[in-house]
Amino acid sequence: MFITGILAILQITLLPGMLVLRWLRVRAGVLQFLAYAFGLSLLINYVLIFLLAALKLYTRLTLGMLIASELFFLISAYRDVLYLPLGEGVEKTWRALTNWLISLRMKVIAEEDRNETLKNITRLIFLLAALALAVGSILWMLQVYRLNLGTVFNSWDAILSWNRWAVAWADNQIPPDTGYYPQLLPANWSLTYVAMNNSAVQFFAKSLAPLFLLWIFLLLFDLGLDGKTFGFFLAVTITRLVTKKFTGEFIAEGYSDIPAAFLAFLAVYTLLKIRAGDDTRTHHLALWLGAAFATAAALTKQAGGFVLLLYPLLAFLLVEKPQAPSHEPEYKVQRWRHLWLSFGVGLLLALSWYGYKYIAIARGLDSSNVNWVTQGIFQGMTYTERMQSAFWTLEKYGYLILFLIPALPLLQKRFRWLVLLVVLPYTVVWMLFFSYDTRNLALVFPFLGLTAGLGMEGVIELLLRGFRWLKPARWKLTWLFLLGCALLIGLSKLFPDDKLIQRQTELQMQIFAPSLNEKLYDYLEQSGEENPRILTNYPVAYLPGLENAQLEYWFTDLASFDELTRRPDVNYILMPFNASEDIQRAVEQRIRSGQYELLFEDEGYLGYRFIHIIDKTP
Repeated sequence: MFITGILAILQITLLPGMLVLRWLRVRAGVLQFLAYAFGLSLLINYVLIFLLAALKLYTRLTLGMLIASELFFLISAYRDVLYLPLGEGVEKTWRALTNWLISLRMKVIAEEDRNETLKNITRLIFLLAALALAVGSILWMLQVYRLNLGTVFNSWDAILSWNRWAVAWADNQIPPDTGYYPQLLPANWSLTYVAMNNSAVQFFAKSLAPLFLLWIFLLLFDLGLDGKTFGFFLAVTITRLVTKKFTGEFIAEGYSDIPAAFLAFLAVYTLLKIRAGDDTRTHHLALWLGAAFATAAALTKQAGGFVLLLYPLLAFLLVEKPQAPSHEPEYKVQRWRHLWLSFGVGLLLALSWYGYKYIAIARGLDSSNVNWVTQGIFQGMTYTERMQSAFWTLEKYGYLILFLIPALPLLQKRFRWLVLLVVLPYTVVWMLFFSYDTRNLALVFPFLGLTAGLGMEGVIELLLRGFRWLKPARWKLTWLFLLGCALLIGLSKLFPDDKLIQRQTELQMQIFAPSLNEKLYDYLEQSGEENPRILTNYPVAYLPGLENAQLEYWFTDLASFDELTRRPDVNYILMPFNASEDIQRAVEQRIRSGQYELLFEDEGYLGYRFIHIIDKTP
């Protein structure tokens, strides 16, 4: 079962996509190639599974033959690569990394003007700082992925909708009750169930969930490696913060919002990677690939259709104009033909699902919740009220979106179009129709991260250009010292002692087990207990206001427990779940008899029970 589960994961993430890319002879970097393979594999699998299920041929035997043939052709196609020495691959990777790092400092070394040198050193510092933050975000996402391994679906929609549909696909049928929700994600999950011949084991399907956000980070990181400016790397961190804030609980839960955002962003990433110097064939292939990924986004969640419908306009505005002789009329005709043909095929493929469901719903074979999620759920709120409520729901990130408007002149033209065509319009659509849940805005997060990162870079560049007129290279070190002292004095006014103490207290109240601390503070506040004495091994003495509350005890034997609980100053017990069995039995009996009152339980940090001692009689 483990081997077949791994083979299914390879089928979902790599095998069909790698074969198609090899067949098309696509030239790309490692990250770019693997991202393309992932996106293509998802789309190809969906199409194959839909056709096989419609013909009642989606069985373990069929899937086994498909994976075996793909592995055979893949090994044949990449046999030259398999013979490469490991040392040669490591050497090439190291050489590419060192060349990239050397390129970062070339401008600094080449500059003769001292002011320009200082400015470039400042840029380099910003770049390295943003790079470190981006790497930190990627490592954080890898940790999320590691912690997700071996877990099962445990959230409402993932269990009752998405995974239930995946099980239906695995049973060789097209799920009948999906509404307008597209099925690329559950269809791919079903591959793990069919391969293992067991739809109860969810570990492999669930392991896919965090990959989509990880790949969004990697795509932004790859753009940063190309651009060598800190705005792209800053975009990774911004995207992490926004996504964690509004969809943090869904990153590893198998919801379709982040996968749709990944595929939509992959379509735009493909267009951004097209260079003016690329040959005609590369241009045309990229247009087809971008259309494929936009189609996959539309087949993952309805929100992805937004990018698919915009795809021809985005391709026209984002792709760099080719150099001569590519401006010839014949090339322009071919380019438009490939663009509209790829878009038409993608649109037909997406409509094949939505049209199929429209007919099913019209015939009463399925139902739609469109009216509920766009109107009924808002309970009569006007559109103005919806927009106001949605904006305040975004908190500080609402201002981040507004920041993009004055930052537009600071962005390159093609990134400006991403703000005007994707970020702002989709945010307004979300506010008006889907703001009942912030995860519905997930499609925008990578685009917001990218444009906000580049916008912040533009602001800093503007400040650096203004700073040049101050001629910092001529400043005396004495002035810098005085400026530093003034800065420290200003910061001391901004952060007075009482503010620092208050912040320390707030954070100190969250140490160890925050949920247990919160319950403890809530009870003591409601009860009005001023000087509680708590028998426990939980480090209560480190909590603000409870420094003298703890009587330390490790709950090892009943005799010492009874002796301590009869002390007149001890009125509470905070007992861990792993207390000795004789103590646990005695406590249970005393709770039933009314001598003790169980106030609450907390399952975090080993698990504790908070008990009030009412009667100390032996």
